[in-house]
Amino acid sequence: MRTSTSAWAPSHATLYFAVPENKDASDLLHQGSLGGGLNFEEGVITTVTISDNDRIFYNEVEIEGEITQTVLRIFRERTGNSSAVEVKHKSRITTGCGLSTSGAGSISLALSLNELLGTQLDDIQCLQMAHEAEIICKTGLGSVLAQSVAGIEIRRSDGVPGIGTVHNKVISDVIILIILGPLSTKDVLTSEEKMKLVTQTGTEIHSKIPENVTTEEMIQYGKYFTNHCGLMTDRVSTVLDDLRKIGEEKATMAMIGETIVVSPNDKIKVLNYCEKNYLYHIETRLSSKIPHLLT
Repeated sequence: MRTSTSAWAPSHATLYFAVPENKDASDLLHQGSLGGGLNFEEGVITTVTISDNDRIFYNEVEIEGEITQTVLRIFRERTGNSSAVEVKHKSRITTGCGLSTSGAGSISLALSLNELLGTQLDDIQCLQMAHEAEIICKTGLGSVLAQSVAGIEIRRSDGVPGIGTVHNKVISDVIILIILGPLSTKDVLTSEEKMKLVTQTGTEIHSKIPENVTTEEMIQYGKYFTNHCGLMTDRVSTVLDDLRKIGEEKATMAMIGETIVVSPNDKIKVLNYCEKNYLYHIETRLSSKIPHLLT
């Protein structure tokens, strides 16, 4: 029997979203969001090891890990397997910055648990557990559905993978992520006033998105959303202005976090700007792979 298993899932930036109304709060499988965004090669690797006690780490630092604990609880309820495990999440991306590390960690955890413990769930069932945990913890609505595919994604109907529908386009464009800091997803998702404007703006965009949307077009739609949804911060606004001044206008805010997603005209110019201003940044590409186990 294997004692350790690892899986990978992509990080993701939602560039616009809208939340349909009149959902039964107890029906986690049908809750979610419409919207669109980008999946990245840079993601989260989760390694699960049989242990005497549950322990959770993010980049070697032990954490409470509310969403990881929630996935573990759902998995145990679903499968009846209560084996204690050590969970190690690894990523270059800071949590809470709008790049769906919670979704990536939850997906890769569910896949790893299923493989390690031989519980014979299919991939959709693993994704559904990750989605439910995100809804319960209010760390995301449609991220798991979005992260179930590669490249550019458009969530055409809401809900868990297997119920919600998502259209995607696989392309390997270079992206630079400028990570300024975290924002509370929970504060936005639980604010009726904020969500009203978000959904109004997101619904307007969603009706216009073409199936064959390009990376540049998706970022332009994201810019419109950022400028009208009421979530842009002063720091994000300053960096977007700076980028525009150096000819880099294909940039927008990741939802929900103080992170700028840049499709660079001149990669070196953007990287030099980040280094000159001491901004943490990651160069990556749009992902061509879906979540999977690592051998």
